[in-house]
Amino acid sequence: NRQELRQRRINIQSAKANLTRSTAVNEFRGDINLSYGIFGNDEEFSRLYDKPTENQRVSLSLEIPLYDWGERKSRIRAAEVSVESSNLSLEEEKTGIIIDIRKAYRNLENQVIQIEIAQQNVRTAQLTYDINLERYENGDLTSMDLNQFQTQLSAKKIGLVEALINYKLALLDLKVKSLWDFERNQPVLIGNQDEN
Repeated sequence: NRQELRQRRINIQSAKANLTRSTAVNEFRGDINLSYGIFGNDEEFSRLYDKPTENQRVSLSLEIPLYDWGERKSRIRAAEVSVESSNLSLEEEKTGIIIDIRKAYRNLENQVIQIEIAQQNVRTAQLTYDINLERYENGDLTSMDLNQFQTQLSAKKIGLVEALINYKLALLDLKVKSLWDFERNQPVLIGNQDEN
């Protein structure tokens, strides 16, 4: 489904067509042409259609290659190399896509771990804040100290939000690279197709 792969396949077909053309060059070929009727072939315009019988003609042409000094063979080999190169290019593109998808998947797995760590950090910061809030209410802690624990809790919550955003971005990256919508469990539709 990837556009890059489609383009590589088109390049392969083009290289194969070029190979076919290369094998057809310098081959024995003959043409026969027969013309009959009023064609109007005279130097003076006024006498153009005076003698229609003088316009008939038959021609035969043959092309016989004598020796091309290896040009045809070289051209065919170059076209074969072009086909091989296009095939290799397709395989390299496939391999590159697979590697990119694997990297994106590993990044997504890493983001899941980061979310779990951020959630644990929020739980720990919340517990620390709750304990210190109780200490503040008992008069064992100043408001400045409590503010510091509140700031730490806020920072951990912001870290969790950032981890969730990074996860969504990693999921989008994987979706773009694999052309698969993991949230809907369906292929990504490309083009001007209507969204449901």
